[in-house]
Amino acid sequence: MKKYKFKSKCFKLLLFAVLFLFLLVVFLFFLNHKNISCTKIDSLPTSIIVEKGAKNVVGLNADTDSLNFGKVSPGSIVKRSVKVSYNKDAVVFVSINSTFDNFNDWIKIDSTKFYLVANEDQEVFFSITVPLYAEDKDYFGEVLFCFKE
Repeated sequence: MKKYKFKSKCFKLLLFAVLFLFLLVVFLFFLNHKNISCTKIDSLPTSIIVEKGAKNVVGLNADTDSLNFGKVSPGSIVKRSVKVSYNKDAVVFVSINSTFDNFNDWIKIDSTKFYLVANEDQEVFFSITVPLYAEDKDYFGEVLFCFKE
């Protein structure tokens, strides 16, 4: 009879430990993967024109109202930057949104998350690598800046 009680207590203790660990893992998962609620979201149009030709094409665009990579040939790498500012201290999340092929995958962002001090500028660098297989056409998307105060 004593052996049975000992096994029952060990089983209950083991079951409690496993349940506790499971709940701890679930809690930590949701703590790290909670939705980012933005205080403000700004978007900046982005585009690139891919054009194959006998010569490599690289076009420049100095517009400040969009992130325009210009006209380029497949296989090109183009870099641009954007200055970000906000009137309050905030954590900023930067992402790309596009429905054109794999346009999102072409663009690399040097800082996808950073702390921004109120009224100060932070420069964010973008690099786009146009695949050799890219079709001749205009590609569009937007850069999203999520400000979380």
